[in-house]
Amino acid sequence: MQIQKINRDQLFEKVKENIFEAKIVGDIGCGIRPQDFIKPGYHLCIDPHNQYLDYIKEKNSENKNYAFINLDWEKALSALPKNSIETIFLLDIIEHVEKNKALELIKKTEELVTKQIIVFTPLGFIEQNHDTEKDAWGLDGGKWQEHKSGWLPEDFGNGWQFFVCEDFHTHDNEGKQYDTPRGAFFAIYSSPKCNFSIDPVFSVVVPTYNQAEYLSKALDSLLNQSFPIWEAVIVNDGSTDFTKDVMEEYAAKDSRFRIFHKQNGGVATALNVGINNARGEWICWLSSDDLFEPDKLQTHFNAINDYPEIKFFHSHWYLLLEETQQKIAPPLWLQIPPTEFQVTRFFWANYVHGNAIAVHRTVFSEVGLFNESLRQGQDFDMWLRISSRFVSFYIDKRTCVTRIHKGQTTNSFVEGGVLDSTRALIKFLNERSF
Repeated sequence: MQIQKINRDQLFEKVKENIFEAKIVGDIGCGIRPQDFIKPGYHLCIDPHNQYLDYIKEKNSENKNYAFINLDWEKALSALPKNSIETIFLLDIIEHVEKNKALELIKKTEELVTKQIIVFTPLGFIEQNHDTEKDAWGLDGGKWQEHKSGWLPEDFGNGWQFFVCEDFHTHDNEGKQYDTPRGAFFAIYSSPKCNFSIDPVFSVVVPTYNQAEYLSKALDSLLNQSFPIWEAVIVNDGSTDFTKDVMEEYAAKDSRFRIFHKQNGGVATALNVGINNARGEWICWLSSDDLFEPDKLQTHFNAINDYPEIKFFHSHWYLLLEETQQKIAPPLWLQIPPTEFQVTRFFWANYVHGNAIAVHRTVFSEVGLFNESLRQGQDFDMWLRISSRFVSFYIDKRTCVTRIHKGQTTNSFVEGGVLDSTRALIKFLNERSF
């Protein structure tokens, strides 16, 4: 066990020397003061008290590196897949949780990170209660301030190092001076997975064919996402324009862009290559001539946590008229059916927009991949098959933008979509007894 005793005025600098740089950081229980030991590329402020997050947003409105997740420690661990965060900060958090529960959550946090966990907590138990809902900052977080456990370095397992200051706290939470100063310590866990790449929450599959003029804008809409734990699997379906150059430019710019090239075979073949190479827990689709709204992935992440039993989400959308650059909010092209009619409504028409979906990766293991023989109706066929086995959930929010332009396959060969959708529906009916 590595324990260093440090003077109060040297503690934070010494700890800072032992914290690795990280691109994606989760700051759990951040309160109104997010950690400032390192400046990550993406800083997830995670707190169960929305008022704290709103305070940070207001005070840091120009900081584009912040993302916000309104969950407590336990729910955040359930929401984020293993290996999806490089470093987690738990500053003044574990003492507010019953010890057995906190030990369990620490183990789960070790599984989540690929680099480090940084814990700061009092040395031993320091009693702290709050008689009112107001906290030390004058906000309504008083109920979160009670201490429920006390900690010593020996409470932690292997792989941790400790930096202890025995006289850190001179006053209690109400500003009253202690007769004898109380201690505090940092515990730092360095994961043996330190060189691993993170596993994203979302894999966004971007099939593309001769749309270099639009592709950069589609990929920019991913870079502008407020939720940063994603990868883009860009699949070049045999393009003959400068699509390859655009793909390589973005892959060099951000490691979250992963690129694949194949011979031309149609959208379904490109989608299947993307799904087969996806590392994320949830699969989204972005056509290379379309756009995501900045909060697209955050919206889906929130819905996933609100409805953990759902494996298939879809939402509303915008249209962008290429000739006039007018962005319009059309009504739904078909009313969203209640659950009991989610399959039979497809007998009328397709009510699911491809760019608007988020599908759990396990769904494809059960229903299979896109039907590559349906060049114009692969989406209709897939949503029909998924809906026959899984409950779908419609998010009443516009999360994506469909560009309307002359070169669209959908508009240039409408009959092909009708024919392929009919073929898919006949096959679906013939394979089932009712």
